[in-house]
Amino acid sequence: MNLAVLAIVLVFMIYLRIGIKWSDKVFKKTQDGFRKREEDANFTRRKSLDDLEYVTIPEDVAGLINRFNNDDLKALLKEDTKIVNLNGISNTDLKLKYGAPNINILSEYDKNFETLVKGLQEMVSEEAGDTFNTDEKTAILEFATDIHTDISASYETLAGIYKDTGRDAKIHSLIKKAESIKNIRGPRIIEKLNAILETN
Repeated sequence: MNLAVLAIVLVFMIYLRIGIKWSDKVFKKTQDGFRKREEDANFTRRKSLDDLEYVTIPEDVAGLINRFNNDDLKALLKEDTKIVNLNGISNTDLKLKYGAPNINILSEYDKNFETLVKGLQEMVSEEAGDTFNTDEKTAILEFATDIHTDISASYETLAGIYKDTGRDAKIHSLIKKAESIKNIRGPRIIEKLNAILETN
């Protein structure tokens, strides 16, 4: 091995060592920051939940839910049931904002939301057959997207209805709704909606 090659190898090894040390330092700092936030979150006292955006099921959609064979979905119609979309918000952030003692009840509200949006999608799926007509499916899906479900099929099915009935402008409004989804599914949903919009 000549001196030039040896020098290059040595320089590479030095830079590699520096890079590893820097990465370790950044990782440790990130981990320490996370642990500090989690520790602070676990000691945050209970706070008011009044500013949560509670989901209210409209009467027309509630009537359709009552016609559908899904007991978990029907249970959400009880007056004391609370439903909140907490998609994309970590438990740490929830505890910091609303207090650690509220995390279980917040998890329940979030679980209710998941039950709702999955149930709404089930209502318009092929398995549901002709339980609901097109107008009823449209009402179900418009409600689901209004509350910012992150189930791609709900957006795609509704966009398909709009496309088939010559209401392309409404697909643009669906894209706007999808832009507010706070997790990794949002960009993929927008991509699919744009593809439907571009079809003849």
